[in-house]
Amino acid sequence: MIVTEPNHFALHGAAEALEAVDVIAAATNPSLRAATVVINRLRPDDREHALHVDQLRTAHGDLVFAHTLPECSGVPLSQRAASPLHSWNSPGSREVAELFDDLLDALLPPPSAAHRQQPISLTRFLT
Repeated sequence: MIVTEPNHFALHGAAEALEAVDVIAAATNPSLRAATVVINRLRPDDREHALHVDQLRTAHGDLVFAHTLPECSGVPLSQRAASPLHSWNSPGSREVAELFDDLLDALLPPPSAAHRQQPISLTRFLT
C-alpha cells in the first residue's frame, strides 16, 4: 500500500514508490506488488487537490483506492491522545474511521466460513 497526498511532490513520490516495488519484484521478490494507492489528507474544495487526484487516477487507474481520505483534525487528535480514531465521536472522525474500515476490507478479504472463528462469549468467564 502506498499512501500519498494530492500535491505535486507527493504525486512524484508515489510514482517512485511504485517503480521501487517493480524493481524489487523483478530483482528479488516476484510476488511483491503494490496493493493500492491511497490518497490521504484530501481537501475536497481545493482545486489543486482535485487536479492531482485526477492525475493519480489517470496514471494508475484501478490501483488507486476508490475512496479518498479527507483531511480530518480528528486523526492527529486521536494520535496525540493515544486512542483509536474509531473511539472519537466527531462527524469527521467517524467518516474517516469508516473509510479506514473500507480500506481494510479491500486489503484483507473476509475469512472463509471454514476459517471463521466462533464469537467469544465472556459469560463463561464471569460465572
